[in-house]
Amino acid sequence: MIQKLIEKLNKKRLKERISSAIVMVALIVSISGVVGAVSGIIVSNRYNYALKNYGFSQGDIGKMMITFADTRSYLRASIGYQDENIVNSCAENYEKKKESCQQYTKEVKNTVSSSDEEKIYSSITEKLTEYYEICDAVLEKGKNTQDIDVRHEAQQMAQDQVAPIYEEIYQDMVKLMDANTKHGDKLEKILTMVELITLIAIIAVIALAIFAARRIGRVLAQNIVDPLDQLGARFDTFAKGDLSSEFPEMTSEDEISEMVIVAREMAKNLAAVIQDVNHRMDLMAHNDYTGVSKIPEKYMGEFAAMNDAIHVMNTDMNETMHRIEEAASQVSAGSTNLAEGSQTLAEGSTDQAGAVEELLASFANITEGVEHTHESAQASYELSVKYAQEADKTQKEMNAVTEAMKRISDMSKQIETIIGQIEEIAEQTNLLALNASIEAARAGEAGKGFAVVASQIGKLADESAQSAVNTRELIMNSIQEIENGNQAVDVTFQTIISLVEGINEVAKKSQELAQLSETQAEQIKQAESGVNQISEVVQSNAAIAEESSATSQELSAESVSLNDLVQQFKLK
Repeated sequence: MIQKLIEKLNKKRLKERISSAIVMVALIVSISGVVGAVSGIIVSNRYNYALKNYGFSQGDIGKMMITFADTRSYLRASIGYQDENIVNSCAENYEKKKESCQQYTKEVKNTVSSSDEEKIYSSITEKLTEYYEICDAVLEKGKNTQDIDVRHEAQQMAQDQVAPIYEEIYQDMVKLMDANTKHGDKLEKILTMVELITLIAIIAVIALAIFAARRIGRVLAQNIVDPLDQLGARFDTFAKGDLSSEFPEMTSEDEISEMVIVAREMAKNLAAVIQDVNHRMDLMAHNDYTGVSKIPEKYMGEFAAMNDAIHVMNTDMNETMHRIEEAASQVSAGSTNLAEGSQTLAEGSTDQAGAVEELLASFANITEGVEHTHESAQASYELSVKYAQEADKTQKEMNAVTEAMKRISDMSKQIETIIGQIEEIAEQTNLLALNASIEAARAGEAGKGFAVVASQIGKLADESAQSAVNTRELIMNSIQEIENGNQAVDVTFQTIISLVEGINEVAKKSQELAQLSETQAEQIKQAESGVNQISEVVQSNAAIAEESSATSQELSAESVSLNDLVQQFKLK
């Protein structure tokens, strides 16, 4: 029976199962309580019955017997005493006891419960009627204290008729008392047995309730804990990455079975998601970025974020590879332009080197002319000693020579300024070449800067060429001025010949001119040294331009290699 109840419980949900089990246990306990209550009611009823029919009845029978005995005593006193007052008093008491006896006899009738008692009671009532009739006749005769004979007759009548009936009635009353006591004792034993049986039944019901409760509780707990243990063990392997093993089968239809169904579906979905992720990652591991999810509907909750992250990573890689491909193309184009610009710069530097060589040759001629001027001034000084007097006349011509030499000095300073500009341009050209090298080392969007760098280098090269032209023009002007100075010196020389008298003054001026020529020669040598430095810078620029051209060619080759690497990826 308990097994059937357990089978029925297993078909219910956990909440209903536990509630039903508690109700069953409570019902069993309630049965024990009901059994106890019913037994108590039965025992109480029987006790009331026994008390009424045997306890109280024995008291009523006793009272009936006492009043019955009193009636005889007062009867005997009424016919035995001579004092009329005592006789009347005993007669009155007789009547009272008679009435009491009759009243108790009627009450005893209500407590008669057996046939034996009924039979004895009927005999008593019949005999009592006869008894009290005889007693009344005896009392009527014996209460007259004046008639002695009648009293003796009454006494004799009491002796002969009343005494035997009294003894019979009294014996019947004793029998009734004994029967009542016997039935009372029997009922007491029955009640004692009922109490014992009730106690045993209550204990048995309680023991049965405890046994059933423990059995139902143990089986119920086992039916709940065992599936949970099996499910917990499966979840442990599930947490370690085992998605393929089967979940335990559940025979019940409760929350645990629903949990198993949900867990089984969860494992199935998770396995599908992991397989889909592995497939997409495997494609990306083999340079294929065109893969998409085949089960996007399975990515729910936190998995949606993972799916989005993989999609974003795939998209970013596609965009990055496309950008690298574009950057490689731009680097290739930029390196080509840089190579062409560097080649042009190298050719321009070669032209500049030729112009600088020509400039050096011009400086050499200027230096030779200045030295010749210095020698002429020295000769003029020597002749001016002879023609001291004529030197005064040639003061103005000597001033012209001085101004011409001053202009030569100014031109030399301008040449120095131009040389400084050329140095600055060379420095900027060097910096731009360095920038071009840095830009060449970079990849990606910075590759577009190669064209700009090449353009700047070409512009600086043009400025260097223009500065060289300006320098050439200034040097030509210096040469012209020097020739003018030579002409003025010639005029002065002719004037000195004719103006011997001013030789002393001319000698002084000639000495100053010699010193000035010497200074100018030194400055021209310094300018020549600066031009040599310019020549070195130009040659360095040419070498750097050639290196930039070679680097740009290498960069172009690297961009081709980069483009080949990008082509290995399969992109959207």
